[in-house]
Amino acid sequence: MAQITIATAQRLIAKLRGRLSTLQQRAGSVCSYREDREPAFKFEEVMAERKLCRDRLLTLQSARTVANAATLVEHEGRQITLVEAVRRLEELKGEQAFYQGLEIRTLVEEVDTSGYVGATYQRSVKSVAWKSAVSEPERDRMLTKLSDEFEQLNGMVESLNHTTRFNWDDPGDSIE
Repeated sequence: MAQITIATAQRLIAKLRGRLSTLQQRAGSVCSYREDREPAFKFEEVMAERKLCRDRLLTLQSARTVANAATLVEHEGRQITLVEAVRRLEELKGEQAFYQGLEIRTLVEEVDTSGYVGATYQRSVKSVAWKSAVSEPERDRMLTKLSDEFEQLNGMVESLNHTTRFNWDDPGDSIE
């Protein structure tokens, strides 16, 4: 059983995902072959390595999830799990995208209000101002606040990722 940090687990998860993708492509390419051209890799061996890689990935992700659920961090005066902190980071990114996407109009446009009055056609143009519920400075303040909150929470999460250790029963019996 290996004891690793969350940060190490995240790097290994990325590596295992990449290896699994390679093995899946390889299995597809060696599944069928001409009898006069043996493939460079044996299908059964590729499938065995693929299964081990998948088992390692699943057990590592599960162990990391348990560690994330058991690790607490203080945020806005209360204790939250690392799982909640990660979800809050995702929501903060979403809020930033929402505020950045708001269409704030402060222009005046000319609107043609021409039409018939009785039997007479009267041409007229009037100015109409656009109003926004949120001003550019308000949006800027909100984006700054969200960015600051994200950076503060992300700093805590990153710190915990490098210091929180957990046990992983590696089916491959070694950390790559």
